[in-house]
Amino acid sequence: MRWKTILTRTGLFLLVAMLAASATPLLAQTGCPVGEWRVNDACAAVAALPLHDGWNEILPGGATRCAHDTPFRFWIRPGGTDLLFFFQGGGGCWNAETCQVGSPLYKQVVAPGEAENYRSGIFDFDNPDNPFAAYTMVFVPSCTGDVYMGSAHHDYGDGVTLYHRGFENLLSAIEFTAATIPTP
Repeated sequence: MRWKTILTRTGLFLLVAMLAASATPLLAQTGCPVGEWRVNDACAAVAALPLHDGWNEILPGGATRCAHDTPFRFWIRPGGTDLLFFFQGGGGCWNAETCQVGSPLYKQVVAPGEAENYRSGIFDFDNPDNPFAAYTMVFVPSCTGDVYMGSAHHDYGDGVTLYHRGFENLLSAIEFTAATIPTP
């Protein structure tokens, strides 16, 4: 079990480091008053969030967005005291040709309810052999072509402009989780 302790300590260190790197909180909202988040189509203060069993859709707003300025969203599924962040694969792009709309090299949009499409492997919550079935899970989708590291709005020329905001998107999921889930 030493690997679990190492991973837990490493994960905690990374979480603290990423939150510390954020100069301004990302508790910005989509159509909600300042200081509230949009959760399951309702606005609520972080302390009074109505998380239900199953996947809860979170739209953080603020600096978060997908590559072509569409809304970013993530999901959280309350469970036990263990916490698992799932980072969806999504590819990347680096110039006008690879970043154009419709490019197969990266995922460009996050669809409402997307997390619910994942039902096998670690997402098979009814499987008694799934060691993660009872974990609290955070599903962080990819939609920026920057492998969760971008923090820029870039004009690649030829009419191709992208929001590489993967870092803000990731920070919003971490910040929300830290504010709403009891210490894992």
